[in-house]
Amino acid sequence: MRSAFEILVVEDEAVVVESVKRILVPEGFSVDATESSEEATQMLQQGAYGIILVDLVLPGVSGLQLIDLLRKSHPGAITIMISGLATRENVIEAFRCGAFDFIPKPFSFEELLGPVRRAVEVLQRGEGGLPGQERAGRGPLSAPVESSISVPPSEPWSAYRFLGDHIWAKFEEDGSAVIGVDDTFGGVLEGIESAEFPGAFEEILQGHVCVRMTTKDKNVHLVWCAISGVVVESNAGIATGETGEGSTGAAYNGTWLVRVWPQAQDEVSNLKSYDEL
Repeated sequence: MRSAFEILVVEDEAVVVESVKRILVPEGFSVDATESSEEATQMLQQGAYGIILVDLVLPGVSGLQLIDLLRKSHPGAITIMISGLATRENVIEAFRCGAFDFIPKPFSFEELLGPVRRAVEVLQRGEGGLPGQERAGRGPLSAPVESSISVPPSEPWSAYRFLGDHIWAKFEEDGSAVIGVDDTFGGVLEGIESAEFPGAFEEILQGHVCVRMTTKDKNVHLVWCAISGVVVESNAGIATGETGEGSTGAAYNGTWLVRVWPQAQDEVSNLKSYDEL
């Protein structure tokens, strides 16, 4: 059985590997490392790693190719990309290949630990592809976290498009789009200490950071923008436990964060339909 606390780092910069170990080992994680994708696949055959941190630029097979491969060959593991090249294209492609999250380098203690702990929660809840279970992100979660803004499982999913498996955009009848997260962020949303939202009429871009949330345990979680657009409304009240009354935005097993007027309809091709999750 894969262990949520067994982590493999695929990274060719020793200083980054040491940073990961310095942050995660004192938190109870076991961390192994390798410099190449080829060796990583061999180690995965022998080890029970639950979480794999993958650099974008690697010798031989790239980090993107490795994540795509692991999505098929090791669906029980959760992969997180770490890279200093957090461009729009790289972020979108990482999520398309199956990354659970994307952590820009250089990262702080809080910026690394936040996504890792969220991945641990998913694995421990039995949604990370453990024996007899379905991999994280495949459809509505069976036991959604309680949310003040939620919808019943019967809501049709045709209006939703996903950046990766956990960030979504819902296109409304009035032409706007609502960006939100599924309930893998549930514990985060319940424990927000502060959140940085875009301002009204600000333009946000697909593949860039949309919302930055800091929880009461000081961990940081980034929500990447699923669709470009001009901000109409932000659900900033979630940072104080308030709901966004008056918004037309609904939620896919979680909470909406930002509503925009989309600026580039062709960007939808970068997103997944519900059936593709």
